[in-house]
This record gives sequence, structure tokens and C-alpha cells, in this order.
Amino acid sequence: MQDIEYAKTLSHYLAHSNENEIDGIEIARLIIKYFFCEEKLKWLDVGCGPGGKLGIIAECLGHWGGPSIELCGLDPSSYWLDCFTRQLKRGIYGLEIKETILDTWENYSATEYGQKYNVISFLHSVYGLKTEKDKIPSLERVIDLASENGLIIDLSQN
Repeated sequence: MQDIEYAKTLSHYLAHSNENEIDGIEIARLIIKYFFCEEKLKWLDVGCGPGGKLGIIAECLGHWGGPSIELCGLDPSSYWLDCFTRQLKRGIYGLEIKETILDTWENYSATEYGQKYNVISFLHSVYGLKTEKDKIPSLERVIDLASENGLIIDLSQN
């Protein structure tokens, strides 16, 4: 039941906001600047939700000649993973959904041994992570999953 209430709340917010477009364009600019020589990025989106921002990012990169994206979406909600797949499998140039993972960040371990990502994003999803004494211990694992020149994006409001 909690999953359905969360979905309704988030759907209402996204329907009345241009936040995906604004954030998506800014992140795409950052990706172009940071990965100007890369052809393909391995990307893990934690708490992927419906995938609206990543759709905008991929469209911008496609139009601007940026790298293609091999995407893994991680979310504890099967509803949002279904929305994510439907939204992003609609033929966005340069975007391939490698896998969707029904799990929490705290329990996630890379599917392939030694898997590294060029980009790991927490796009308004860090709020759901477990805290201990005002710290998020599970975020320390992100460094192990990032490639040597990897980019970690935490998009959150203060």
C-alpha cells in the first residue's frame, strides 16, 4: 500500500513541475563537459523512479553528439521499475536499458563481479536511504562501484 501512495504523490508532483526538464538539461551539459571523449557510458541510476530525467538527459546527449548510455535502473518499487522501462524503451537514440534491479541501495551488489559505472546518480532518491547519526553509511559503497574517473551525481534539495 505504501508503494501506491508514494507513486500517487510523486506522479502528482511530476505532473505539475518542469523540474525534470530543467535538471535533465543541466545534467546533460555536465555529462558532455565531463565525458567529452567517451562513446558509451555505463550508468547506474539509484532510486530511478519513472525515468523522466534520464529520458531528457539521453535526448539531449543524442541531439548534442554526446555519449550513448548503457543504463541500469535500481529501485525498491516494482511499479516504478515498470514505469521506468515503459518510459525509456520508447526509442530514445543512444539509450539502452541494460537491466532493471528491484532492490534497495543498501542491499544492492553489482550483478557482475568488479562492475564499475562511469556515472552513478541519485536523482532525488538519497532521501530514502537509511541514516545513522545524520550519516548515510551505505553511500560509502558508491566509491567502490564508480570507475576510476567516474562521476557521482546527488541531486537533492536542502
